Amino acid sequence: MTDDGELLSGGHYRLGAALTAAVRAAHDEWDDRDVVAVALDGEGTGALTRVARDVRRGDGHPHPGLAPARDVAAGRDRALWLVHDVPAGARGLGAVGAVPARRLREIARVLAEALAAAHAARLVHGRIGADVVLVGESAGVWLLGAPSGRRPDDRPAAEDDDVRALAATLAAVPVDGDAGDVGRLLARVAHEHGGTPGELGAAFVRDLRALDDEPAGPRLTEVITTPVAADAWSPSRATTVPVTEPPGDAVRPTAPVGLLPAPPRPSAPRRSGGARAGSRPPGAPTPPLPPPPRPVGPPPSTGGPGSPRRRSVVVAGVVAAVVVLVAAVAGVALLRDPGPAAGPGDRVVPAVIGDPGTVEPCSLVDPAALAPAGSARVVPDLGSPASCTVDVRAPGGDVAVVATLEPVATTVTAGPEDRVGGLLVRRPPPQPGLCTRTVVTTEGVQVAVDALVAPGSRADACATADAATDTTVRALQRSTPLPRRPVADPPNALTTVDTCAVLSPADLGAVPGLDATRVAPGVGGWSCRWGTGSAVVDVGVERRRAFAPTTEIAGRAAAVTPRASSCDAAVAQRSSTVPGGGERVELLEVSVLGARPVDALCADAVALAAVAVPRLPPP
Repeated sequence: MTDDGELLSGGHYRLGAALTAAVRAAHDEWDDRDVVAVALDGEGTGALTRVARDVRRGDGHPHPGLAPARDVAAGRDRALWLVHDVPAGARGLGAVGAVPARRLREIARVLAEALAAAHAARLVHGRIGADVVLVGESAGVWLLGAPSGRRPDDRPAAEDDDVRALAATLAAVPVDGDAGDVGRLLARVAHEHGGTPGELGAAFVRDLRALDDEPAGPRLTEVITTPVAADAWSPSRATTVPVTEPPGDAVRPTAPVGLLPAPPRPSAPRRSGGARAGSRPPGAPTPPLPPPPRPVGPPPSTGGPGSPRRRSVVVAGVVAAVVVLVAAVAGVALLRDPGPAAGPGDRVVPAVIGDPGTVEPCSLVDPAALAPAGSARVVPDLGSPASCTVDVRAPGGDVAVVATLEPVATTVTAGPEDRVGGLLVRRPPPQPGLCTRTVVTTEGVQVAVDALVAPGSRADACATADAATDTTVRALQRSTPLPRRPVADPPNALTTVDTCAVLSPADLGAVPGLDATRVAPGVGGWSCRWGTGSAVVDVGVERRRAFAPTTEIAGRAAAVTPRASSCDAAVAQRSSTVPGGGERVELLEVSVLGARPVDALCADAVALAAVAVPRLPPP
């Protein structure tokens, strides 16, 4: 046993207190500096020679997460110690305690890349565990003991064993909250076997980079101002009557289809259910459904009065520039004769959806099938609670994929229709920067799958949309019900509110020309539309990454955004942290559309929002 104060290598280093079971604080007596020493397995001249060679090999493949090895020293019992330079104040991984999922992801990525650098130098660690990982007082983290004297050919799959050991070590780190995607990845890699020997490490690094919220350049879903950004109609519900064609070219004619059973009207009070989904993609098109609430953003330069159509998407730029992604989406199709309506009996599928408000939307799309392993991830709690957003790194650029549960549309965009088993898949023509597929069921709902790409992207949006739709079809063809939302929302969440109940007919009667008897509730009660044609009111729940209030409405932080033929009043309800550490702001958005001066539309939107606020839960 080695005691505190023992001298190594003839008095060159003096051992101090234990930092972990394998690592000791030490002092370089010759240079008068603090170091750390890691106990190695080998002893004697042969082991000393091999470790010394490994130290030189490691010097040729440095990495910030590999603690620099400065020497190999021997104790009085001939045991070997690897001497590292590590900043003062570092402590063992086991002493750190619970960390946010975001921090765990950062630690995992640094250590996985450090281990890959060691393997590139033909070094095998062989003893990876929490005892050989030190964490600094700031953001630093280091893997110690890599120059161990072992070689990749000492035993089969030695490098893969290192990777599995690292994943298992990190999977055991306590997480403050839900570990989310990084927790699932660590658990999978820790038990992964098979594949080509030596390739597990590269796959691990690739998967972690795909999970990273802050890659070298912003991801498409990160620079989109909001999920349903600036002037973009989100098809989160359908009208109960065909959309009236507005004047001019604002909306092109639509083809009516046979109605499927309508979803039940949500009732209040609503049961609480965890919202773990993403959003409608910014500006993603779908069959001509009525416009839902839209977030704050610069007003678009196009759009005719009273036009219930999807509008442009504002995308923050990459590399210090602001890229404005304008996906002018008609939400309706080119004029053509309506295709033959498919009768409900032709599309009978098992009742896998049930109450759509309780479905976990992310069970409708499989990220692993959208792109090569590790290149797609779910972005939690972004946009409508009825949607799931997936961030895909596809060949040619990023693609934002959103799968949304919504009532079946009564008008559809003209385009090919395919029956897949008992389901109907609609494939309307692509719009600039986006591609939509819709999977229709007989349970009163459909799943809209939208794929969005940035201007100039070489990514194939429709190829990604088709791949996502295939996973949606498989999910809906299962013989058991879809997974339910696993987490209950707090009582102050807007997901516990029936948005159709926050405004009364008397409240809506103040809006000129509005037919308040025409009501179209959305899935889960999270959106509601009144009216049609030239007078429409929308109310909906949205979750955004950020919110910049410009005023107050009924004592709440709010933002009022005039647009070409509408005005939005968004009221903040609460802030929350999503799995992985991201922040979200939950909003109630009231939008008034009509062929009137925008000042009048804004006055109505603010007045309706002020009436709705007292009917919301306390923040």
